[in-house]
Amino acid sequence: MRNAIEEDAEENPLHEVIDRVVNRRRQWLDRQGISLDSRVIAGGLQNVLSRLTGPQQSVLSRDELKATWEAYDKEDSEDIMQIIAREPQLIDSKDEVGSTPLSLAVENGNTAIAAVLLDHGADMTGDDYGSNMLHIAAQTGNKEMVEMLLAGGADVTAEDEYGSSTLHVAVRSGNLEMVGLLLSKGADISATEEDGSSALHVAVSSGNPKMIELLLDNGANIEAVEEDGRTPLHVAACYKNTQVVKVLLSKGANVAAVNQMRWQDSTPFCSLATMVATIP
Repeated sequence: MRNAIEEDAEENPLHEVIDRVVNRRRQWLDRQGISLDSRVIAGGLQNVLSRLTGPQQSVLSRDELKATWEAYDKEDSEDIMQIIAREPQLIDSKDEVGSTPLSLAVENGNTAIAAVLLDHGADMTGDDYGSNMLHIAAQTGNKEMVEMLLAGGADVTAEDEYGSSTLHVAVRSGNLEMVGLLLSKGADISATEEDGSSALHVAVSSGNPKMIELLLDNGANIEAVEEDGRTPLHVAACYKNTQVVKVLLSKGANVAAVNQMRWQDSTPFCSLATMVATIP
């Protein structure tokens, strides 16, 4: 086992190891002539592989990338185990912004380190901002991490301090595959945020027709209203998104829906009737 972690390295050596995870992978990819955003790397190996298209595929073989990732995983995991054996009290320690070693590992997309931390009893509750580990993993789009956390007992319906469920987070990120995974694992498609927004409202606000269709095909309520009394169709009209309005109408949205809060077909900023009338 390597002796990469020195006693005097940092006040919290667990955070030091985890902080280097994405950087060393990005630097290695840079040396191969491949430039990827840190968020892509945090999405995990499969996410990186999916981004290697065209000329990049000829630069780096999938087998070489997989072997390098696994070697880094082994080294990082060994370092983590050394630290935990020496200083077990650090396992749930927080840095200056309230992140624990596990939340950093999840954010950085390192399933190997996250697995070691979970095996040693790391707390899955979350960070100081109310986001649990599943929220963080869903935001990065790391399917392997999400599946591991769910297998370890993470609550797919848990909400953060703003009432956002893991499903809301995944819908906002625009990741269709992640949303499909969460729905298959029991995510509540009817859950609402503090302002009453359902996952469908979020998808409409994001202007994502494919996400809207996925949610509706899985039972989302097309007439759900948020705290301002707006249905998804009202929201689409306010954003003046003709494509989204078309999708909602094709799925049966009620063009005569009444906003119980203040208006029937318009607000001071938008008119549903006017917009629908312009659609071919």
